[in-house]
Amino acid sequence: MSTRRRHRGFTLLELVLVLLVLAIALAVAAPSFRGFWSGLQGRDAAFQIVSLTRWARAQAAADGRIYRLNFDVAQRRYWLTVQEGEQFVELKSDLGRPVLLPDGIELELVVESVDAPRDYIEFRPNGRTQAATIRLIEQGRQPIEIVCRSPTEQFELLRQPGGA
Repeated sequence: MSTRRRHRGFTLLELVLVLLVLAIALAVAAPSFRGFWSGLQGRDAAFQIVSLTRWARAQAAADGRIYRLNFDVAQRRYWLTVQEGEQFVELKSDLGRPVLLPDGIELELVVESVDAPRDYIEFRPNGRTQAATIRLIEQGRQPIEIVCRSPTEQFELLRQPGGA
């Protein structure tokens, strides 16, 4: 009486066929992933800006100094500075270094109740700031808006990508 065991497994041909099907499925799906990743970049940039505004507001109250979130709309970048005497200087940390927005994302800043156009938002030691709207604009997508409605409120995402 012979007890032969059958070895279970896949043949090389079966493995190659599965890999071929996966490669075709990825090739078909790849173009849609490109738009997905660019949408994530816009959302991540918006979350970084909101976090930076909240940090600057808290730090201004803690230090008793004015902080500014500066914007260079043409270069699509932003950074923090702090008031020392009569001047605003770079922070001595990574939060003070300019952050460049991802490719394809444009920046727009509207500061409320200011006579002259401004390229910064101030955060004061008393917890107040300027009402403002920061828009991140991507081609073919709805703008992402970061809004502070009044001087006593925090900045928040008004519209999140992919959300209502």
